[in-house]
Amino acid sequence: MYSEEVEKDVILSCLKDEKFMGEVYQILSPNHFNNLPYKWIYWVNKEYFRKYSKLIDKVAIVNELRKSKKLSPKKKVLYKKISEDLLSQTPKSKNYSKDQIVEYVSDVSFIQSLDEASEVIEKGDIKKAREILLKEILVKQTVKNYTISNWLAEFDDRQAERLKRKTNPGSFFIVKPPYKCLSSVVDGIQPGEVGSITAITSAGKSIMLHDWGANALLDSINVTHITLENTEWQTNQRYDSRILDVPYDIIKHYNYTQKQLRQIERNIKAVDKMIGEKLTVIKAPMKTTNVITIEQALRELEIGGFYTQFLIIDYADIMNAVEKFESFRLTQGGIYWDIKALALDRNLPILTATQAPSLYGIPNKKGQVPLPTAEATGESYWKARILDIILTLYQTVKQKFGGQTTIHVAKNRDGPRGAEFILYEDFASMRFLES
Repeated sequence: MYSEEVEKDVILSCLKDEKFMGEVYQILSPNHFNNLPYKWIYWVNKEYFRKYSKLIDKVAIVNELRKSKKLSPKKKVLYKKISEDLLSQTPKSKNYSKDQIVEYVSDVSFIQSLDEASEVIEKGDIKKAREILLKEILVKQTVKNYTISNWLAEFDDRQAERLKRKTNPGSFFIVKPPYKCLSSVVDGIQPGEVGSITAITSAGKSIMLHDWGANALLDSINVTHITLENTEWQTNQRYDSRILDVPYDIIKHYNYTQKQLRQIERNIKAVDKMIGEKLTVIKAPMKTTNVITIEQALRELEIGGFYTQFLIIDYADIMNAVEKFESFRLTQGGIYWDIKALALDRNLPILTATQAPSLYGIPNKKGQVPLPTAEATGESYWKARILDIILTLYQTVKQKFGGQTTIHVAKNRDGPRGAEFILYEDFASMRFLES
């Protein structure tokens, strides 16, 4: 647990540094102090700052003590003395930064949750204790994602960052689309963003996820592919076909010619030399997987020295939300809120797939199908709100017989949308091709 000396430095920073208080105002609460006088002093300082946009002084504290009906006369005398002492001091350590306070808040909240869970366990309610700890993990992600910025004051910093990204593109990667036609409209998925491939059953959603993964590998990006519906064997086998450029059925049934075997050996050596071990496949259970499961898996990989740069989830609709809701619609939205929090928390680009309602695969008498817009993401409108990029796949009757698929840019945050391109199915090699 943090010592009282640390708490004292934190409260002193809040009382002395107006800029610092402005940064931590929404992050730090009175409950993050164990010292009762500090709780009260921080609370009145925060309320004063909220009303007047400046830090509280000695006169204002005395006025608050005089008005208080909850504090006893003895406590008022004690709090007045402690407040005066604090206002006459400066922090012993270096000024706390916002990042340090985020860590402080996270640690204190976690310790408090452990204490609360321990009390509940003593009463025999294991289920309640588990819920307390799971919610704390989710709250920690939310706290870490909260940011406050001053638009005008930080403009020059943004200009410098934009120039840095332009002159050093290798240091600021974007997961680019695997198709040149799509790249003309969609820059790609940036760290912190979540994209989705939306289509009806058997339209090639998972195959397109493999296309994105394989393309990222060629750009030397570490890919973690989490599969819930398929087995890890099927997923790895699809990458075998896609990357080695060998038809899936030949690999699946081991029907190679001697020439093909020799070619595969050469290709594997070339792949190892060119990109190395940059792909990890994880099989996760459908009924119990949530973002906490994914976070645990990513940490286990990091312990082994593998740091994920691009996360593929095949697919999010069959995950669980950390927080349970009464309706299926809200639960589906909750899953995507959790994934978005994970993307922001880890600064990861994430791509998943979303099941579209069957009506988007049923043509009318003219052979036309409804245009799958962002709302085609299914049961929850929140999915469309949360996702940064939505690419939908559909086929007319003519395209179905011709092995073609239309990819529609249904949503493209900060970019153009509505564009459509024709792709050709090459499912024998687990991929889509351009003309």
